[in-house]
Amino acid sequence: MSVPSVEAPSLAERGSERARGRRDRLRLDRVVTGALEVAGEIGVDRMTMKDVAARLGVGTMSLYHYVDDKSDLLTHMVSRLYEGVALPPEGEPWRERLGTIATQVYRAYVAVPGLHSHVALTSPPLASAGRVADGTMAILMRAGLDRRNAMKTAMVVLGYAANQGDASAQRLLLWREHPDRRDEIAAAIARADSQAELQGLRAEALFLPYDELFEHGLDLLLDGLAVRLVPSVP
Repeated sequence: MSVPSVEAPSLAERGSERARGRRDRLRLDRVVTGALEVAGEIGVDRMTMKDVAARLGVGTMSLYHYVDDKSDLLTHMVSRLYEGVALPPEGEPWRERLGTIATQVYRAYVAVPGLHSHVALTSPPLASAGRVADGTMAILMRAGLDRRNAMKTAMVVLGYAANQGDASAQRLLLWREHPDRRDEIAAAIARADSQAELQGLRAEALFLPYDELFEHGLDLLLDGLAVRLVPSVP
């Protein structure tokens, strides 16, 4: 029995397939961009596929040519977030390099309220997030930590940045949608505390600029890390 021959695709056909792949990628990029814009305005929890479709000016069902569902779309959004994190040059001191990475992660999550909660549910792990984690570990190992401690420290630093970014994003969204809540909370603090000085400090702490709080916490983390590193390594 003869086996029917299968002709290899021609150059033109292969070129057409590659072109279709590029078009699909561009369309997926557009869907992800639209989703990030919508989520940045109303938060991930409230964002629907219909909202994203409306932003793009297409029918809701057309989105399912590129993503399976909202969870799949969120995974692409997280991937885009980490793709945008640049690893700093090797010549810089370890502290500056870690600070640069952490600040980028923080600012990325500040822009998209609620996205961080999806990271823990993403499976399998994203290559783009792994690139950032591996880059952070490499900096820490070069600075003097062994592999296991570098892994744990990278998780702490990146986790702090992501958590602070998400917390700041959620608060900013709340203040934007309910500006009166600031006065309500300040009034509640005043009623709860008998000491005027304590009242003022608590209100001031609550409304400190979020970037300032993040930078203060990051300095504390890096100060503590510096104690454990080999002093002679930059």
